[in-house]
Amino acid sequence: MTGDEKMGADFIKEIEEFINFYLKNQPFLSENMLDKLKKIRAEFQFIFDNSYQYYSLSKVSGIPKEMRTEMTLKFFEAGNKFKTDNPFNELETVIIKEMRADLKTDNFEK
Repeated sequence: MTGDEKMGADFIKEIEEFINFYLKNQPFLSENMLDKLKKIRAEFQFIFDNSYQYYSLSKVSGIPKEMRTEMTLKFFEAGNKFKTDNPFNELETVIIKEMRADLKTDNFEK
């Protein structure tokens, strides 16, 4: 197994663990929180799919230039998703808001 294959297998394992976490805890999570977790899962899948395609096909000859360019653009788009943290920030906001509501801390701020 090459380094790329091991990295891909490790990433898939982590995605599966993440999915299992929110599936097991689903009864304890709000719909809003579940929606955010599903969005993160979709982001992980997009990142994996495009990274895996890029690495597995980058050394293959005979791929048309347009397809190689599109593949490269999607690879960089996938990498940039890790830099933005947007889905994680959305989930963090939901968690904080729900914790404040549960603890009724907003009443103290008035």
